[in-house]
Amino acid sequence: MLLLKNADILTMCRKDEYLKGQDVLIKEGKIAAIAKEIPKEGKEVMDCSGKLLIPGMINAHLHSDENFFKGMFDNMPLEIWMLYSCPPLAYGPFSSEMIYLRTMLGALEMVKHGVTCVQDDVSECPQGTVEGYSAVFQAYTDMGIKANVGLNMGNRKYIDKIPFIKEVFPEEFIQKLNSASVKNY
Repeated sequence: MLLLKNADILTMCRKDEYLKGQDVLIKEGKIAAIAKEIPKEGKEVMDCSGKLLIPGMINAHLHSDENFFKGMFDNMPLEIWMLYSCPPLAYGPFSSEMIYLRTMLGALEMVKHGVTCVQDDVSECPQGTVEGYSAVFQAYTDMGIKANVGLNMGNRKYIDKIPFIKEVFPEEFIQKLNSASVKNY
């Protein structure tokens, strides 16, 4: 059992309560009690004086396949950014271990910042695999973070996914993109 002593708590309940100087008892990973004074005996104690406890935050939109790209493609138009963030002719496939590691990297960062639940719309290039998506699931399981994972397994060629690309992209790349194979699922 873990006892958080003297914490300020923003409950985020309907009343929007702010509780000052409260103790919080954690038992088997769940809040068992909140009170002004909970006895310390037989518990691991953490002093939370001057600390604010809030419910875990939710990241409602993530693409874990982009975790390695932080800061690389900022402020680009969407169509150009898509060509860099998932280059259709020079990206992947990645090993299950690499997919696991990039997902775990993002999960670590989220937990560090108070995120306890995520909606991950993950893509695997050039196409999705059971092994790759299993690595994503395993990373979130190992981190202990709740995750809803959306699998991007398209049955269209990459070139057909980006508006206006045929009008602005060089013809030699259009031909390469048109010849890229895609499995139907």
